[in-house]
Amino acid sequence: VRQLKAVLAAHDPGSKAKQEGMFSAILPAAAVSLFTQWLCALKSAVGSPVARADPPAGWAAGASFGYSASVWRRASVDVFRAIGDPRNLLTSPPLEAARLNGNGPTARRLAYFNLHGIADGPNWYGQREPDGPISSQPEYPVALRPQDVPNSGRAPQIVFSEACYGAHIEGKTPESALCLKFLDCGAQAVIGSTRISYGSMSAPLLGADLLGQSFWEILLQGVPAG
Repeated sequence: VRQLKAVLAAHDPGSKAKQEGMFSAILPAAAVSLFTQWLCALKSAVGSPVARADPPAGWAAGASFGYSASVWRRASVDVFRAIGDPRNLLTSPPLEAARLNGNGPTARRLAYFNLHGIADGPNWYGQREPDGPISSQPEYPVALRPQDVPNSGRAPQIVFSEACYGAHIEGKTPESALCLKFLDCGAQAVIGSTRISYGSMSAPLLGADLLGQSFWEILLQGVPAG
C-alpha cells in the first residue's frame, strides 16, 4: 500500500508539472528533434500500403479482454472500445484476483489492462472510485497476479498494459513480473511502461490512454505490433 500511494503521489498534477519541468530542463533539443522525426516516420509508415497486412483471423471484438481499475473505468472504456464491447470491460473492485476464476485473460487474442503496478512487486492492483459506494473491499485490491495468467500457450497474443512499472523487468523473472509471465506463457508482444505511466480519468484521452487507443486502432489495420 505504501508503494502504491507513492506511485499515486507522482500522478498528482503538481508533482507531474514539477517532473515535466525537470525533464524539459535536462532533455537535449537534439533528443526532442529525434523523437519528432520518429513520430513523423511512424505516421508515414501507418499511411503506407507497404506497411499494412490483413489482421489475423479471429481478431474480432469477442476475442478481446479488458480489465481496469474502477477509478479509471471511463477512460478505459474509450480505449477498450477499439477492440471490444465496452460492456465486457472488467473493473477492480468489485473484481479481484482471488475471484477471477474463468473471467481471466484465457484464450483471448488481445488483452488491455489499465491497473496499478509497483516497482518491487509482481501484482497489478485496482482502485476504488473516491465517490463510489463504501464497501468492505480494500482500496487497492490485488487485481492480477502472475499465477492468474494461463500457461500452455493460452495467454493473450497481444497485451497492452498502462500499469506503472508494467514492463519493469530489471532483475525480474516470470514469477515476479507480469509482463515476463505473459511472454513466458505464449504472448507474442507485451507493451508496457518501465516507469510511471500517466493517463486520464475520462475523455479526452491523453498519455497512456491515448497511446493505447491509437495502438489498438493501428494494430487492427494490419500494422505489425513491433
